[in-house]
This record gives sequence, structure tokens and C-alpha cells, in this order.
Amino acid sequence: MWKNIQRAQKIFSGTNEFNFCPKTYVFPDDYRKFCLERESSGSKHMYIMKPCDSSCGKGIKVIGQKTQVNKKAGYVVS
Repeated sequence: MWKNIQRAQKIFSGTNEFNFCPKTYVFPDDYRKFCLERESSGSKHMYIMKPCDSSCGKGIKVIGQKTQVNKKAGYVVS
């Protein structure tokens, strides 16, 4: 779903129609982008990391300043 919203944000970049979602990263493809963004913010932000597949809340983690994030396939970070 995020990839479709991201595509719509690029197509309709002059409007606010698709600005309701937080910046989201799909691992492992966006792992480097996530690390760069996290470093540039000084790790001050908190993120939610969850499995891409429906898992009924299993595997969801809150990522804080000191949390080490590994490059795991099949995870979404917002």
C-alpha cells in the first residue's frame, strides 16, 4: 500500500491530497534511506517497525534512540 501512496504523492506533488501518511520505509530496499534519515535527525524520532505480512500484532517493535535496527527483509518502518 505504501508504494502506491508514494507513487501518488509523486504524481500529485503540488497538492496535499496524499500527505496523510508518515514517511515509511520498506526493508530491505529502503534500509539505507532509513539509516541516513535517522542519522540526520540525530536519532531523536521514534519509529514503529512491523512485519509486512498480516501477523495480528506479532513482531511489532517501537524503535527509539538506542535501538539497533537490523536489515530484515519483510518489515515496514514508519
